[in-house]
Amino acid sequence: MTGTRDKEAEKAAREAAWWRRWWGGDYSWEGLGRREKDESPAKAWRGWSITDDGQCVETQSAAGAIPATLQDYLRWDPDAKRLRTDEELIEAGLLVRKSGRPDFHILHLPQTYEDGRPTWKANLKAKEWADLEGEIARLLSRSGQTDEAIDLGACTSVDHRAQLHGAVLRHFPRPAPHEEDANLHLIADFSAFLTHANGRDLEFGSPARFSWALFCSSVSFQSAKFSVGGADFQNAQFSGGITSFSHAGFSGGKANFVHAIFAGRASFRRAEFSGGDAYFHEAEFSGGDADFSRAKFSGGNAIFYDVKFSGGNADFNSAEFSGGVANFWGAEFSDGVANFRGAKFSGGDANFSNAEFSGGDAYFLRATFSHGTSFAGARFLKTCEFGRSDQPGRSAPIPGAKFLRHLNLRSAYFEGRADFSRVRFPEKAEDRNSAFEGARFFEPLDLKGVERLPFSAFHGIRLDKGLLLDSHHPEPEQFEQALGDAEAAIERDDERDPEDTDHAPERSGADARYAALEAGCRALKEAMAADGDRKREQEFFSHELAARERRLRHRLADLEAEPKGSPARRNIGPTRAELMASQAYKHLSGYGGSILRPLAALVVVSGLFAFALTVLVLGFSLGESAPTAGLCFGTECGPTLHPVVTDTLDALIRGALGPFRLLAGRGEPFAYLGDTAPLFRSLVGGIMLVHGLISSALIFLGLLALRRLFQIN
Repeated sequence: MTGTRDKEAEKAAREAAWWRRWWGGDYSWEGLGRREKDESPAKAWRGWSITDDGQCVETQSAAGAIPATLQDYLRWDPDAKRLRTDEELIEAGLLVRKSGRPDFHILHLPQTYEDGRPTWKANLKAKEWADLEGEIARLLSRSGQTDEAIDLGACTSVDHRAQLHGAVLRHFPRPAPHEEDANLHLIADFSAFLTHANGRDLEFGSPARFSWALFCSSVSFQSAKFSVGGADFQNAQFSGGITSFSHAGFSGGKANFVHAIFAGRASFRRAEFSGGDAYFHEAEFSGGDADFSRAKFSGGNAIFYDVKFSGGNADFNSAEFSGGVANFWGAEFSDGVANFRGAKFSGGDANFSNAEFSGGDAYFLRATFSHGTSFAGARFLKTCEFGRSDQPGRSAPIPGAKFLRHLNLRSAYFEGRADFSRVRFPEKAEDRNSAFEGARFFEPLDLKGVERLPFSAFHGIRLDKGLLLDSHHPEPEQFEQALGDAEAAIERDDERDPEDTDHAPERSGADARYAALEAGCRALKEAMAADGDRKREQEFFSHELAARERRLRHRLADLEAEPKGSPARRNIGPTRAELMASQAYKHLSGYGGSILRPLAALVVVSGLFAFALTVLVLGFSLGESAPTAGLCFGTECGPTLHPVVTDTLDALIRGALGPFRLLAGRGEPFAYLGDTAPLFRSLVGGIMLVHGLISSALIFLGLLALRRLFQIN
C-alpha cells in the first residue's frame, strides 16, 4: 500500500493532468461557439439548428439552417423564442467577462485561470454559486427524454438533455422533487464535480454521459437507475473518497467504465447490469477495495480485460455473470485479495488468461463455471484456493469450484500454495484433456476431496513438490470410465464439423486423446515416485500402459485403413508388434504388478514344453535302432530310472530355470548318446533354448514384481 502523502501526490498529479486536457478542449465562451470551415460546430447541440432569423429549431425541419453549438444552447431563451446577447447574459450574471481573460459562461468558469489566478469558484461558499445552481435548475426544467441512440454517430434525433459538457460544478445536478418528470436527462462529459456528488436514488430517463468527468470528492449513485440508453463513464476520474454504485441498476443499455480511474474505495455491490454489456476494461481501482459482491451481469458480457486492482481487495463474492462472457484477460490483482467465492459464470466463457494475482490470495471456492474457463498463462504469486482441504469443525465442507465445460490452465504459474480440494473437473474428456499442460506448481498441488480424478488433465504438468491425493485414488473404476470417456470424445471428434472454430485438430482424434490420458497417468506416476508411494506409482504405471495399448490399437486400425501402396502401411508391422508386446505384458504380469501371473505362466509354459519333450522322446524311441530304444519305466528298468527319463526331466528343469540353469549342474541332457543321435540332440537343444528364453522373461517379470512388492511394503 502506498502512503497517504503518496496518494495525495498521485491525486494532485491526476487532477492536474485532467485540467490540462480540459483546457485543451477549450470550454471558453468562444470555444463553445467555434465552428469549423464547413460551419460544423466544434461543440454541437445535437439535433438542433439555427435559422437565418435567429430561431432555434429541430434540424430535421430546418432547411437552410446551420447546426447549433453549445453556445447557442446557452443563449437560447425558450420562453422569448430568441438567442440572448452577450450583454444580456453578462447582466444576468451568466457570462463572466474579465479584462485580459477569456470569457466563460458561469457553468464553465474554472476554479483558476490557466495562469493559476483563482476565480470565485475557488471559494465553495461564494454567493455566485447560487446563480449557477439556479441556471442549472432552469436547464434541467427544460430538459426531456432523448432517444437512447442519440450518442451513436448515425442518429438524427433531437437531444433534449441538459447540456453540461465541460461544466465546473459544486454539486451534482438533481431535478426538483416536485417536478412531474423527476427523471434526470443529462450529458456532462468533461465536467468537474468539486464536492460530494449525490446521485443516490436518481433515475436517468435518457442516456447518461459522464465520459472524462472529474469527481473530486466522494460519489454516490447508490440505487440509481440508468434505465434509458446506458451510462457512459469512460475515462471518468473518481479521485476523491468512496465511489458507490451499490444497488444501482443499468437496465437501459451498456455500462461503460473503460479507462475509468477509481482513486478511492469503489462499490458496485448488488449492482445489476441488465441492459447490455458492462465495460470495465483498462479501468484502474487504485485507492481502496473494489466491491462487486453479489453484482449481477445479466444483460451482456462483462469486460474486465487489462483492469488493474491495485488499491486493495477485489471482491466478486457471489457475483453472477449470466448475460455473456466474463473477460478478465490480463487483469492485475496487485494489492489485495481476489475473491470470487461463490461466483457463477453461467452466461458464457470465463477468461482469466494472463491475469496476475500478486497482491494477495485468490479465492474461487464454490465458484461455478458453466462454460469454457481459461486461466492460461495466469500467474498466482500467493495462495490460490479453488478448494480448501483444511476445514476443521465443519459438518458440511465448503465445496470446491465446479468446472462444467472446457478447462484450460496451460502455462499457468502457481508460486504459492495451490488448493484444488473438492474441485469438480469437467465430465467430458475433451474438456479436461491437457488442462494443466505447461502449468507449474512450486508447492504441492492439493487434490484432496476430488471425487473423480481427471487423469488426462495432468498431461504436461510441472510439479516441483508433488501432489496430495486421497488414499482411495486411483480407483480402477474411474480409470475404466476415463477410457470410456476417451472413446466417446473420439466419436464426437469424428462427427465434428471441420469448420467448427472451437475445434482444436491437434488435440483431437484417437492418438491425441489417448496420448493425453497416457501422459497424464505418467505425470501422476512420477509424482507418486517422487513421494516414495510405490504402490500408487505402480497403479498409475499400469494405467499409463493401458492407455498406451488403446492408443496403439487405434493407430493400428488407422494404418490398416490406409489405401494399399500408402507409405504409412509400412508401420503396420512395428505397430502390431508393439501392441502384441503390450498385451502380453498386460496379461502375463498385470503390467509388472503381479507376482503370481508370471509364476502361473511359467508353470503352464513348462507343462507345454514337458509335453513337447515327451512327444519327442517317444517319437525317437520307436524302432530297435532308435536313439532312445528300449525306453522303460518303473520296475521294468530295475532299481533306477532309464537314462532317457532322467535326461528328459533334466532338460525340462534346465529350460524352466532360464538364466539360473547352472543351478542344475554343468551336465548336458542326453550327452551319453554322443554322436549317435545328432538330430535328436539338436531338437532337444532347440526346445530347451526356446523354453529357457521364455522362462527367463517370465522369471524377470516375477522378480520385478517381487522387487516392487518389497518397495511398496
